[in-house]
Amino acid sequence: MNMRHGTPPILTTLEKGIPPSLSVDVEVTLTADMFTQMRSAMNLQRMFMNARALGEPYAARFPDLELLTSRDVLRSATIEGRRT
Repeated sequence: MNMRHGTPPILTTLEKGIPPSLSVDVEVTLTADMFTQMRSAMNLQRMFMNARALGEPYAARFPDLELLTSRDVLRSATIEGRRT
């Protein structure tokens, strides 16, 4: 998000049944701390869901999914992150 690569496709992958993974590859633009990465993923997904609930026009294409839990995000940073 900081490097103008676009929005991480967390909701898209979840909608298709693909578990997202979290990892860090460019430590000079953002911290390599995985807890920061996990918080960012949760905040981003909540932002999407809040925008959808508020009827924001750009949110119409977001899938109607449940919010990620702390366990989901921890799994993305550990088990799924190890797979990539």
